Amino acid sequence: MSKQPTKNQNSWEVDFVRCELSKSERDDVQKWDKDGVQTWDTVTRLVEDGYKLSVSADKQHNCVGAYLTSPKTQDGKRQKCLGSRGPDILGALRSLAFKHVVKLDQDWANGTSADWDTGSWG
Repeated sequence: MSKQPTKNQNSWEVDFVRCELSKSERDDVQKWDKDGVQTWDTVTRLVEDGYKLSVSADKQHNCVGAYLTSPKTQDGKRQKCLGSRGPDILGALRSLAFKHVVKLDQDWANGTSADWDTGSWG
């Protein structure tokens, strides 16, 4: 039996993973994977595994947002979305890969559900 969405949640909605970076972690992102190899490898692997990658300019905040959404499953579990922002495309992707690999240890259950109002900086 499929898991039904809870009240006020549509089946097409996703749960956003709260994974905010501290000031020191944001500094660590600048030192991590300077050549971008691990960033590209991580993002490529996730996309090949069925994750959806979205990248867009956020002109209001003068940055770029990068978002990964987990693949749809047959068991009715809601998809999760991990987001990050950076000064440019590579910066946003590097921050996103850092969150996935370093902060969450490749397990998005290590984050918590986030509300839109809290943002996804870092």
